[in-house]
Amino acid sequence: MPVAEQYSQFSHASYKRSMVWLYDLMPDAFWVSRPNNVLRANNKLLQMQVAHKHGMLIPKTLLSSKASEVMLFREDLGDIVAKPLYPEFVNDGGVIKVMYTTLITQDMELDLSGLHVSPALFQQLIKGTDIRVTVMGRQIFATEICKTAALAGEIDWRVAITNQSGLLYSPTTLPVSLESACFSVVRELDLVFGVFDFIRTSAGEYWFLEINPNGQWGFIELETGQPLSQAMASLFLSGNA
Repeated sequence: MPVAEQYSQFSHASYKRSMVWLYDLMPDAFWVSRPNNVLRANNKLLQMQVAHKHGMLIPKTLLSSKASEVMLFREDLGDIVAKPLYPEFVNDGGVIKVMYTTLITQDMELDLSGLHVSPALFQQLIKGTDIRVTVMGRQIFATEICKTAALAGEIDWRVAITNQSGLLYSPTTLPVSLESACFSVVRELDLVFGVFDFIRTSAGEYWFLEINPNGQWGFIELETGQPLSQAMASLFLSGNA
């Protein structure tokens, strides 16, 4: 039955909350991963804290709603990037929009007048190759993502995710210590599955960007042939991580 517009947000929020309550009534079920743990692990500040604890390199980061702090941050670091706190979608007159990681150069004119109502994350710009790492239980898959052609100057490779144009994928390997750290971060966040994004610099350093506790992985298998579907099926069959 249609819901009156003025009650639609209330109705949708009530529906989502009722589902979460039902999830909590199944404490012995095997989840990939438990919904409340996924919600907690979406906290980008917590992610960085846990990743740093396990030896991962973290870009200098500012969470702020003050324009003056952002300007000082850029003055100190030069080129920086901006990220939303959470990947919410915005309906702009029927057009669905999402904010990707955005480059802010040191000489770019900024209008930060709305920042006080919508704080954002700002980070040191790390240049290099994008590495996507998928952890499924006790299995790990690393993929190098190269931006080519018109995408070569883009900061966020996801701008081409809908049609894959300009992106090249290839399986790669990680240092053993980084593999171990990825497993440790997933475990500490009480997950059994997680998708990491790193930047590998020309010096061979891996910089942690984020972990998506419910990230997409099908396109990685389609592009590289890595057996992620088999790994996910094995995870469910085993019933443990």
